[in-house]
Amino acid sequence: MTPSLTDTSTLRDAGTVLLPGDRGFEAATVPWNLAVVQRPAAVAVPRSADEVARVVTAATALGLRVAPQSTG
Repeated sequence: MTPSLTDTSTLRDAGTVLLPGDRGFEAATVPWNLAVVQRPAAVAVPRSADEVARVVTAATALGLRVAPQSTG
């Protein structure tokens, strides 16, 4: 189940974040194991450690769980 985000500005301001409907969101949600379907509320594509910290802080403030995923 995908959590509903009513205020996405906090995540958008934190860094490079893709939300449903954004260009690249669907491609960013494809896991290595294609048998698994993922429905995240957002996908972060951080470019620095500082951006990781900002995105995690923003997601936590919105009550979202954070799960890192290496894309290899």
